[in-house]
Amino acid sequence: MSIDLYSLVRSVAILVTLGIVALGLVRAVQMGRGFVNRLYRGRAYWTAAVMLLVMISLSMSYILGNGLGLVSVVPLGVLILVLFVFSDRTIQVAVEMDFFHRNTFHWRQVRKLLYVVLLTDILLISIEAAYPGLEQNSTGAVYFPLFAFGWATFFGLFGATIVFVAFSAARTPDRTLKRHVRLFGVFLVTFLVALFTGQPGVGLAVNLAGDLVLVAAAYSLYLMAMSLSPVGKVQKVIQP
Repeated sequence: MSIDLYSLVRSVAILVTLGIVALGLVRAVQMGRGFVNRLYRGRAYWTAAVMLLVMISLSMSYILGNGLGLVSVVPLGVLILVLFVFSDRTIQVAVEMDFFHRNTFHWRQVRKLLYVVLLTDILLISIEAAYPGLEQNSTGAVYFPLFAFGWATFFGLFGATIVFVAFSAARTPDRTLKRHVRLFGVFLVTFLVALFTGQPGVGLAVNLAGDLVLVAAAYSLYLMAMSLSPVGKVQKVIQP
């Protein structure tokens, strides 16, 4: 595939992704304003926050590339942190809603350690972005294993989080929330795939596949927001 064709396909994929996420953001905010139940309102606003950060991160990454290093990676770091906080809240809500209050895999005991690991990984990723040639200079023997460890623990942490979220969906008695949490798990999977395949140096074909996966991730976010719409319709009917 030529560079020009690749750039065109990538631009179209990113524009489609941004369009889907923007539409979902509007719908999520509209539903959040209409919900009476705090739980559903929180779900809607959390989804809207994720969508907004996806739009900011993707736009800056597309426009700036790696030209500004740390500046262009900050929105991604914030998005990653918000996604983990959202996952944490989702899992804890599922524990509370579960009739037996099962603390799956002792999440409440390990979550604090996972926060420390995640913040460390974000710091390492930020340093790598701020100094892109650091691992290739004379100190590369020290920094490259450190950065590789950071990325490995990051993907491992989110991989484990996806498993926790999947169990949370299975144990959530509310059918609307169950579907919402399942779609959140789908988004986390597609987000990780897009992040991995979008790394520089993996080849144009793989980068292009990552851009197409971004479209799927955006659509899963849109479905997450719309999965709450039946609740909004019911509440509209019963409100005086």
